[in-house]
Amino acid sequence: WKLQISAQGWRGDLKHRGSFIDANTDISTVAIFEANEKTVTNIYLETIAKGIYDFEDNQKLLLENIANQCPYTGGTAVFRARSMLIRYPEYEFDDGQCDSQAQLFIGNGNIGNTNTENNTFKVFPNPAQDEVSIIFEKDETILYQTISLYNIHGQEVLQMNISQESNTHQFSTSQLMQGVYYLKVLDETKKVVFSEKLIIIK
Repeated sequence: WKLQISAQGWRGDLKHRGSFIDANTDISTVAIFEANEKTVTNIYLETIAKGIYDFEDNQKLLLENIANQCPYTGGTAVFRARSMLIRYPEYEFDDGQCDSQAQLFIGNGNIGNTNTENNTFKVFPNPAQDEVSIIFEKDETILYQTISLYNIHGQEVLQMNISQESNTHQFSTSQLMQGVYYLKVLDETKKVVFSEKLIIIK
């Protein structure tokens, strides 16, 4: 479900301010568009809903990363993020690459399809600074082979082989720029068996 509230309604109901933020924080997400909605709503509740129209640098970064996504995969939060950034003339958004991104994330194993039914994978910390750990349960029917990390433009920035001798994989993010990335785990047939949005902060 989505938590949305008008700025007027927010200011008229200040006693529930914390409960709205807590409710949004408690929402669990699986697909990218759900995580985007949660992020944009949280920034909205912390700023515009309180009559604050200037964003902090980290808020602008998160909004920019979402606003630059293809709406096919990023969902309606892409347009909400763009509307929130409209007062900043330095931001321009072009959906010219949208078809190729849609093909990458929808046609080649939807990045929103996450294997959470049995909590097979755990990615932490998220947001991360210098290192990310992935813990997964062994599945005799699936051979987890590769971990790939993509930026918001669909470009692969990191690829790692998964050791078959351990159920834990760690990798450094120190060489990556701050921003939003998409982590995918592929099996031996190159099928995406798990995906998650990963935020890097510095």
